[in-house]
Amino acid sequence: MAETSVTLTRHDGTIVAHSGDVIKDLDIYVNSGAGIEVNGVQNVTISNVRIHYNGAGNKSDDLGNKPINMGIRAVNAAGLKIDQVEIINAGAPASGAELS
Repeated sequence: MAETSVTLTRHDGTIVAHSGDVIKDLDIYVNSGAGIEVNGVQNVTISNVRIHYNGAGNKSDDLGNKPINMGIRAVNAAGLKIDQVEIINAGAPASGAELS
């Protein structure tokens, strides 16, 4: 069976999910924080998504939670479904550990 190509739609900035959301066919670019935030909501589906985030200099949030820069941040997210997702750390060093 031939694989069909789907065009991803560019989205700049974090997507904050709500209960029952279907987040699909997106190319997400985020400079700070998570590409998709799934916090305290249920039954969210993330499908056919590519996320570019900047993990360089990853810091804690105001509550001391670390890291805050990531592809998907899911907390208390019952029923979360993730399928066909690519996450790219655009701030990663070419090789080895990140230098401070």
